[in-house]
Amino acid sequence: MKSSLSVYKGYRVYRHLSFMAIVNHMICNRIMKSKFIVEMTPSLYNVASKFPGKMITNWVVNSTFNKMLTAGNTLADLQKRSIPLV
Repeated sequence: MKSSLSVYKGYRVYRHLSFMAIVNHMICNRIMKSKFIVEMTPSLYNVASKFPGKMITNWVVNSTFNKMLTAGNTLADLQKRSIPLV
């Protein structure tokens, strides 16, 4: 796995990401490749919202998929994550 991480790190798109951010992207990509999990997402979210709770579930989603797929929930988050073009 380490060799594949170094390959991703060399790509310009991933150059600004930390090691953990690249691992997060790889795990999220693998999860999103599963048609079963993608189709069951609403049900999984509803179950996870009941146990362990909505706050924990939203924290996990914000810490994983939202970091990968969005720039944040607010404009302040967007400005923190945006990379100035040089």
